[in-house]
Amino acid sequence: MILKLIILISLFFNNSSSNYIRGPISIHFDIWLKMNGYDYDDFASITFGNNGSFGGKKNDKSTIRKRPIIFIHGNSDGALDDGTMWGSGWNSNLKSFMNEGYNMGELYGITWGDRNYLNAMQRTFNCNNVERIRRFIIAVLEYTKYDSINVVAHSMGVTLTRKAIKGGIIEGIDGSCDIGESISHKIKTFVSISGGNYGLCFCGNPLFSTLPSCNKINGFWPGNDCTAGECGKTTKVSCPQYVYSKFLQNLNEDDKLEAQYILSIFSTKDELIGNGNIVFNNYTSRLPFFDEQVISNEWTHMETKEKSFPYIVNMIKKHDNKNIFKNKKI
Repeated sequence: MILKLIILISLFFNNSSSNYIRGPISIHFDIWLKMNGYDYDDFASITFGNNGSFGGKKNDKSTIRKRPIIFIHGNSDGALDDGTMWGSGWNSNLKSFMNEGYNMGELYGITWGDRNYLNAMQRTFNCNNVERIRRFIIAVLEYTKYDSINVVAHSMGVTLTRKAIKGGIIEGIDGSCDIGESISHKIKTFVSISGGNYGLCFCGNPLFSTLPSCNKINGFWPGNDCTAGECGKTTKVSCPQYVYSKFLQNLNEDDKLEAQYILSIFSTKDELIGNGNIVFNNYTSRLPFFDEQVISNEWTHMETKEKSFPYIVNMIKKHDNKNIFKNKKI
């Protein structure tokens, strides 16, 4: 514990430039975590140096004036930019929010994976990753003393976070667990960016279907009610998904919302998802329930995260002062 704190202090003070997005989490937040039952969660992620996490007050006198926002990255990415193609983190979004008057006591993020893109197809919607995200959400709520927060998630982080919020049982090829009751009443605005909510077509291909990320229980398996060749096509004849990834299907059919307000952002030019974002006549990045959506016909997978800030901040600012739930099942 003492060694971790020394490393954290060193990283914190080595990033003193006012123009630098400072990671890892602040010393104040890290000490609070250790004093409040989160010592073994390692949210600081000092394994990744100053790129593994961010957020937290400088000291007890620091003021949190805006509703906190948590950022959850996607597959092979991380909290902050590590200089790799798939590891740009949330730097661009953080700079934009700070230009809107936010401080690092109001902006939070962790790294939930190992950041190795070579392991991308080994990752599943497992208990460890979902519980890590859920505990971080709860920790930020307790630390900031806000009754609700905002959450922005990208790519695989979307579906992991949806489950972390909704709670319940997780069944997988790598273990099962019950993560508890829904905490959706504590989420003001949820922003979903380029998730694979109905699976990914390439996971129906025999070349990929045996990989962990494409498994039928807690992977991106899109189902096989129609032929694999029909998965990415927009057809006049209906080809519904009767059965697909058990994790995703349960997540989509439980008739619950992730938050009071939901924004869905995605692109038909997403090269990672492919097929115009279509999975059996449905946009896989569109959530079953949403208030607003932004569909780009230009952005790449990572650009949906890097270039969508104006829509994200508008949604959050518009709803942050509203307090009434309008006939929505939470």
